[in-house]
Amino acid sequence: MRNHRLSSVTLLVMGFCTFVFVGCAPSKPTKPSVVEAKNAADHGDGITSDTPNAHITALSKSQLPPKSALQIEPRDLTSMAADVPLRISVNSVSEHRQLPQLRAVAARTRLVELQGGVQIPCNISVHEKKKNVHGEFGYPTTVPAYVGVEPASKLDPAKWYDLQVVSLPDDVVPATLGVRVLEGGGASARFSPGSHPTLAAIRRCARTDGSHMIDLDFSENVKADVDVREKTHLDHEDRKVACQLALPPSKIARTLHFKCTGGSVAGPFQLSVDQALESPSGGMFEVPLKGRKAFSTRVDEVMWKEYDHGCSILAM
Repeated sequence: MRNHRLSSVTLLVMGFCTFVFVGCAPSKPTKPSVVEAKNAADHGDGITSDTPNAHITALSKSQLPPKSALQIEPRDLTSMAADVPLRISVNSVSEHRQLPQLRAVAARTRLVELQGGVQIPCNISVHEKKKNVHGEFGYPTTVPAYVGVEPASKLDPAKWYDLQVVSLPDDVVPATLGVRVLEGGGASARFSPGSHPTLAAIRRCARTDGSHMIDLDFSENVKADVDVREKTHLDHEDRKVACQLALPPSKIARTLHFKCTGGSVAGPFQLSVDQALESPSGGMFEVPLKGRKAFSTRVDEVMWKEYDHGCSILAM
């Protein structure tokens, strides 16, 4: 009788434990089977049942690594760049991908004169990332991997050059800013070692007070004293919009800021820069390949390219 009672209790406890384990244990995630993937395909979930390994392809699409952005130093349309190292980098999320990408980029890199396209002999090499390098102020820093370009002879400060990657690897795209996209799918950056002030880009950003800032980015510093208001003009076709140029206290600036108020900035405006605009070293305003001359253009709304929240850009 005693044994019978113990057996009953034992069964009761075992039954309770079984209930607890079954009812409370976390369920393990299960991977979709090949049959499930095929069934999803037959119901129009983006997989075709006659595609080899279709289930694997569908499951891995969302796991593909993002493409790396290619950047060039100096940035496109930079002048007074005699002391700027010529470098190309990719912001890959994986070091294992980065070096093969850089080697592919190095094989497609060349330096040419902008006018005439004559290729300049260069030493092109891939540099791996360096850790704990002492920076400009003596603090340890990391130098990312890059492609270095060293011209065989000194570049002429009177000329413009184009550092080109004639085509990009499939997993590399041009950076949003500072890089010119070539017609054949490559990327480049135009620069000059000497003083050749030119307009590099126009940026437009909305402000919290309802106004807009339209910034003129130049290839180098320009004189920005009171006379600059007679040398740069921004006239919106909507006469309700008034754009006022702000002068920097230093009277020297690489970017000139126009604050526009009084209406919708969306819409075309006329921008002009006089040839009399000059750099602190005396270089007069010019347009690459066209020489030292005034510049004027009509900026339409469709020409802007969005690059940040509330901001758009027009590269020259």
